Amino acid sequence: MTPPLSWPVRVFDWLAEKHWHQPEAWLKERPAGHVKVLVAGCGTGKWLTHFARHFAGDADVWAVDLSLSSLSFASRKAAEAGIQNVKFIQADILAMPAIITQQAPFDFIEAGGMLHHLKEPLEGWQKLVSLLRPGGAMLVALYSRIARTKHVDPCRQFAKQGRYIASDSESLRKFRTDVFDRADAGDKWAKSIIKSGDFASLHGLRDLCFHIQETQYILPEIKKMLQTLNLEWLQMAETVSDEKQKLFEQKMGAPAFSLQANMEKWHDFEKMYPTTFMGMYEFFVQSCPGNICREVRS
Repeated sequence: MTPPLSWPVRVFDWLAEKHWHQPEAWLKERPAGHVKVLVAGCGTGKWLTHFARHFAGDADVWAVDLSLSSLSFASRKAAEAGIQNVKFIQADILAMPAIITQQAPFDFIEAGGMLHHLKEPLEGWQKLVSLLRPGGAMLVALYSRIARTKHVDPCRQFAKQGRYIASDSESLRKFRTDVFDRADAGDKWAKSIIKSGDFASLHGLRDLCFHIQETQYILPEIKKMLQTLNLEWLQMAETVSDEKQKLFEQKMGAPAFSLQANMEKWHDFEKMYPTTFMGMYEFFVQSCPGNICREVRS
């Protein structure tokens, strides 16, 4: 657990900092009580526990994941941290159980690094949007094709050629040693991949270089998906490095997280600096109230 986060004490104030626009009838339409939050694909709960602890006085959180072992770990760690505002549910987002659907609509949904591992990511995203209150916001993370083409894809190819076994810890350690050797030999992809935080752990390494199902995107493709889903762009998440934030403002003529920092500017910037989203695109979007999206946010 990190120290307390520098966020406002209320979820809606936090979202407002991301340019979220609260619909006029929002408070009248919402039942009394806390903000309803769904974390779809919570994994072992790293982001979830930070969020739930910070907004303990303002949000009720439902956390779902397909993996029972991940949920068990997250639940145990949340209990150790004294977090009591989270309900853990084992579920497939393509077939959410009644215990989740009956809680809908949710005011905010987080789907970080999960949709791109589905066979049909858009279908999964549509399922989540159907649970979102009109005007509600989402934090979404998807893999960047531009970032992964030069670094992750060669890593995956190297793994296939070496016939390493993803389920065997010793084989993964051998793979990691061999990648370090390639980095020492001067291979650019290897020099880059060993800097990834995921490379430092075996479960992270499996996800990074051995995952059996992965879809990558460029921002224009994501923009088309937002139009299909009736979602509008709010801003990129603040996980962009400080160095890239400064470069963005210099090159694009707008602060990295301002209203002017639209998807087109970020796409142009990423073409200049392909490693910007080595982790993932992480961004905020909003369900269009009354099915009308504001063009200014496109």
